Amino acid sequence: MTSSMSTVLLIGATSGLGEGFARRFHTLGKHLIVAGRRQDRLSALQQSLGSRVDARQLDITDFAALPGKVDELLKTFDIDTVFINAGIMKSPSFADASTQSNEDIIDEINTNLTAPIVLARLVVPYLIERAKAGKHANIVFTSSGLAYLPMGPYPVYCSAKAGIHAFCVALRQQLKPTGAQVNVIEIAPPYVDTTLDADFRDRLNAIMGGKAPKPMLFNEYMDATMRQLESGEASKLKEVATGSSQVRVNEWRGSLGKLLESMGIDA
Repeated sequence: MTSSMSTVLLIGATSGLGEGFARRFHTLGKHLIVAGRRQDRLSALQQSLGSRVDARQLDITDFAALPGKVDELLKTFDIDTVFINAGIMKSPSFADASTQSNEDIIDEINTNLTAPIVLARLVVPYLIERAKAGKHANIVFTSSGLAYLPMGPYPVYCSAKAGIHAFCVALRQQLKPTGAQVNVIEIAPPYVDTTLDADFRDRLNAIMGGKAPKPMLFNEYMDATMRQLESGEASKLKEVATGSSQVRVNEWRGSLGKLLESMGIDA
C-alpha cells in the first residue's frame, strides 16, 4: 500500500498518532506536507525530520478559509495521498450539563466529523482526476475502534467517529461508478497511549473502579499499523485495525459488510 504513496498531505500531524505517522512515512522516504493548527509544533516537526518535509498551518474548522488553503496545497504539490488525522476527544456527562457547553459539542463534532467530510469534498475531485490519468490516488481517514462499539464516557467522540466510518463506506460506493481507482482507507485505532485522553484518563479510571482498559503501547501500535499499510494491496485495503479494534472491524465486515455485499454494494 505505501508503495502507492509518494507525496502525502498529512493533516493533524502535530502530536499523537499524526506525528507518529509523519515520522514513519518520513523513514520510508516519502515527501510529507504536514499540516495542523499549531505552527510552533509544525516547525519543530519539520526541523526534527529535515529534508522532504513541508509544513503548512491549517485550521480545519476554519471553514471559510479552508477551500482556498486546500486549493493552494493541491496546486503547489503533486499530492497522491491525503491523510486526514486531526481529532479531539472529550468526556462530558449528559447527566450533568455543567460538564460541557454547546460550543464544546460543536467543536468536537466539527473537528472529528464535519471538517473531514468538508475536506473530502475539496480533495476527492482532484484525486479522481489523478486516478483517471493513471496516477496513484489515496484518501485516508482516522476513525476509531469506538466507531464500531461506542462507550459511554465519550458520547460525542463515538458518534463522530461512527460518522467517519459510515462516510468511508458511502464514499467508496460513490466513487465506484466514476471508474477512478481512488483508494479510501479507514484507520481504526484501538485505545493507544497518546495525549488524546490525557486530561481525563485518571478520572475515567476512577469512574470505572480502577478497571479502565490499558492503552496499547504507542510504538507497538505504530509497528502493527505500518506493517499492514506496507504489505496491503491498495485496491483491497479498506480498514486498518489492530488489537481490540481488529475484532470490532472483523465483526462489522462479517455481518453488515456481508449484508451490503449481498445487495451488490461494494463497501
